Amino acid sequence: MLLSCCKSVSCINDLLRHAMESGDRMTKESPVASYEMIGRLFIVFGVVCKTAGEMCELEKESRRTFLDLMRSDYERHIALFEAQRGALRRVLGRVPLFRDRDYQKYPQVAVEDVLSVKEEFLPLEQLPFCGNRKVQEIYFDATRLAYKMHDMIFLGLEGIIKFLQGMYNHQQMLPTHPEMRAKRWQRMVDDYRENEWEDDKQLFLKRRDDHIRQYGCDKASLTVLMKQIDNEATNQLFGGMVATLNWHYLHQDDHVTFIFEKRDKLTREQIIQHLKFIHIHRLLEQEIVLCDLRQPAVGAYADLFTNRAAQEMAEILASTIAKKVDFKHGYQYGAWVQVMEDLKLIRADKRNGTAITRFVNKTFGEEIDKTTLFRCLGKEDDFGKIGDLYNSILSIIRQEIDCDPRLYILKQAL
Repeated sequence: MLLSCCKSVSCINDLLRHAMESGDRMTKESPVASYEMIGRLFIVFGVVCKTAGEMCELEKESRRTFLDLMRSDYERHIALFEAQRGALRRVLGRVPLFRDRDYQKYPQVAVEDVLSVKEEFLPLEQLPFCGNRKVQEIYFDATRLAYKMHDMIFLGLEGIIKFLQGMYNHQQMLPTHPEMRAKRWQRMVDDYRENEWEDDKQLFLKRRDDHIRQYGCDKASLTVLMKQIDNEATNQLFGGMVATLNWHYLHQDDHVTFIFEKRDKLTREQIIQHLKFIHIHRLLEQEIVLCDLRQPAVGAYADLFTNRAAQEMAEILASTIAKKVDFKHGYQYGAWVQVMEDLKLIRADKRNGTAITRFVNKTFGEEIDKTTLFRCLGKEDDFGKIGDLYNSILSIIRQEIDCDPRLYILKQAL
């Protein structure tokens, strides 16, 4: 998750510096005893592996944002670690143990072996934490251990360089690849929706409910609430850069481009606050729209449909059904009528058979009488004649609702 990774971003530079200092001590200071050299090998191994693991996670997360998570001089870091890798090869290459290695007996650790090697090292890594007489004896081949540490150090350094290079390359590409920026922005939005939006939404809904209890749940009341939230979100005195982002969004400026241009000054926490405002604003916009859609239907079919959303939904879906369903007999349109009733598009508290027949005839261009239209409805044996058609129509409608944003909104208003 990006948030947890970002909390460790502040320590990434410390880890990189620690890895560099540990390597420098190994290459630039002569040990006074072999044990000291072995100790330094352990230190370099531990720090490099830890740093490579953190860099791997950070590089993955950097692909989900166009913010520069490290805000670092990548080229300088890459050059330093490449130089250190070369220096360590020279120094360790002079040690007889590594210089005269029998690769048949002690094969080199490959990238695909890293996880299994880490498992081997786990008991040794956990040894300092084995207290309360729970310490376990550990047996290992010291020579094999040294070779594996040697290989893991260079695999770790190679990884650090690769991850730094990858992050640098992406930062260089983003300004000239708008489609890449668009994908990154969508991932930022998706991450917010997955990790933070539900909690933010629940907090907002409490405020909305308090407002509704005081002022009612109608279009005018919700519009007032939205104006309050918009004013708070664009208050420069308290909001700073986030208020500026929100202002650009409300004024339909290209706020994503603005965010990208200011990415060196923005933190993920500020982006989260901005995305929170966007989602709340859109939620209120939708609820205001739903207030209108939940008003009674108008016109000749005012008593037929449950509300305006139901009328619009029936008209949209009817055109789709007309294209995708082959009605061979007049009574088969009863399947469409039954679907409208089951979806609660038609009012059940009215005797509206004549209005239904008129709507079906006008919508589908037919001349069906009411008796024919309702022949198979209300009788279980007769309904079997249109049962398959009913299921087919219902399946088509569900697919359309999933694919059509307008139909999805209308369904919320039923």
